[in-house]
Amino acid sequence: MSTPFDGSWIGERDIVIDVTSQGEFLKLQYAGGGEGQPLSGFAGELGGPVIYAQFRGNTPHTGVLTGDHDRVLWSNDTVWRRIKK
Repeated sequence: MSTPFDGSWIGERDIVIDVTSQGEFLKLQYAGGGEGQPLSGFAGELGGPVIYAQFRGNTPHTGVLTGDHDRVLWSNDTVWRRIKK
């Protein structure tokens, strides 16, 4: 089952992150294999607008999907923008 977070995103320093559903969990993977991947995450409620993920240093962060589903606003003030296909 897919979530609203599935797809490719561009984050800080123009790094591309691919998000795919794997059951109730999400796989967050840096494109090109960089940045110490893979990362793990899960949607707060399947199909809901909140994502929880652990990044470098096992630091947990919360991301909220904007109403237009084009951006994720993270608790560390990082913004991801959806890459349109």
